[in-house]
Amino acid sequence: MIEPISTGLAVGAGWFANKLFGPSADALGEALKSYGTSRLQKIFNRAAEKADPTEVEALPPGFVVTFFQKASFSEDDDSLTEMWANLLAQAATNFTNRHAAYVEILSELTAFDAMTIAELVPEDTPYFPQISAPVNLKVELRLKLAQEMKNISDTQEEAQAEFERLMNFKFDWPGRITAARIHYRDGDITRPITGGIPDQFASFDNLSRLGLVEKFDLNNSMKPYETAIEGVLVTMLGIGFVQTCRGRLLKPAAGAEASK
Repeated sequence: MIEPISTGLAVGAGWFANKLFGPSADALGEALKSYGTSRLQKIFNRAAEKADPTEVEALPPGFVVTFFQKASFSEDDDSLTEMWANLLAQAATNFTNRHAAYVEILSELTAFDAMTIAELVPEDTPYFPQISAPVNLKVELRLKLAQEMKNISDTQEEAQAEFERLMNFKFDWPGRITAARIHYRDGDITRPITGGIPDQFASFDNLSRLGLVEKFDLNNSMKPYETAIEGVLVTMLGIGFVQTCRGRLLKPAAGAEASK
């Protein structure tokens, strides 16, 4: 028989780990100990610092095993450690199946992916149940951008100014323009219409594959070589994932007003 405390020591933060495992500690002991790497210890110790001991409850055994497996092989990066620790601390005090889905997603993110999705969701964005998404976000965005875009600029200077304006376009929803081509009479101002900055191309693809963002594109004219843009919008799943992995509360504080 594996003593509960030995399972906890395998990942550090003994009180925290053993409270999470609860009655399953004996049954899961050997399986969990096999994943007791320094990487996992770092995550558990950080999560223990964040969790309120009076609110921690035992987690479902299946979630515990999955978390151990996925987290132990994650990239050893400080930002990812914080995300794993926040996710575990959140699950420990208010577990839902959503946390299991987030474990699978987080396990497939590189540190660069995590930075990319985090940059798309402002720190002050309310947790997603408070946000009312338009019925068709991309259609509304297309209409708004179509009104903003010029089909062609007269000079290179005017095209450059238009390029900067569109690349810094303020969205009403988490997301951004990732690439643009602004045509003027003698040429183009462009960030290639291939997914944006090269280093982010694979990252946006991965985030899209995981359902965290949706890609969009818009050409304001049927003619070639005129204004065209590409971008990404964060999905409701993406917002919930980011906020949970930031350690945000799963529900508004008492008296807080929902966003309009």
